[in-house]
Amino acid sequence: MTHTLVVFGDSFCCGTGLAGADSYLREADRDTYRIEEYCDWPKLWQDSWGGLIAKRNNMHYLNLAFPGASNMMINRKVHEFYYQHHDRLDDYVFLIFWSGKMRIEATSAHPGEEQYLRLSPLWEYNDKTLWTHHFMRMFKEFMFNEQAQEWQSFQNILSANTLMSHNNARYVSGFAISDTNDDHKRFLVEKFPSHTNDIEIAHWLHDSPELIFPCYHPNIEGNLYVADALRPWLSRIGLE
Repeated sequence: MTHTLVVFGDSFCCGTGLAGADSYLREADRDTYRIEEYCDWPKLWQDSWGGLIAKRNNMHYLNLAFPGASNMMINRKVHEFYYQHHDRLDDYVFLIFWSGKMRIEATSAHPGEEQYLRLSPLWEYNDKTLWTHHFMRMFKEFMFNEQAQEWQSFQNILSANTLMSHNNARYVSGFAISDTNDDHKRFLVEKFPSHTNDIEIAHWLHDSPELIFPCYHPNIEGNLYVADALRPWLSRIGLE
């Protein structure tokens, strides 16, 4: 049986900048998206590091990462996938890489539409397009308290790892962007053998300009580098 590699994460995991991804990313680079659209968009970029890993292991490949994803969104997508495929988890291998804590996902107030909004105080375009400056300052003060976001981010990482571990899924959990505090990192490693704090994709690429596009995401060589760098953790779940 051919297994499917499923990748969850943010723009460091979804092929940002690669040939064939541009049309998807133009559509994805919106402030809002709808689940029914999201699930139908193509994500089979064979030159992304997930695609390279899938090819090496003769696997199908499903990339459910998303540009600007918060850990709220990543955790939600993990749970949605589990809900839809819980009766055949053995068919899948999961790579889950977490994003920065200062991102959130808001839900629309229209029941049944399932529309979401990606927000971060670190994105200048939120200030320019979504809010008046006065409202955004208030929103940042009350919604983006760093200590509260640290706990919320940790709870999302904890939730997805608990789900995967409890159901004996084959998975690796690490970081695309690592700003989780050290106490939470130690807890995750002690609690979940499949989680590692040593995977930090953005950090791996930061000091190697030859591996990244101007937007700091991995280019062709950078994706190959990430696929190779992940080998020690992939070997733990029977991949190369």
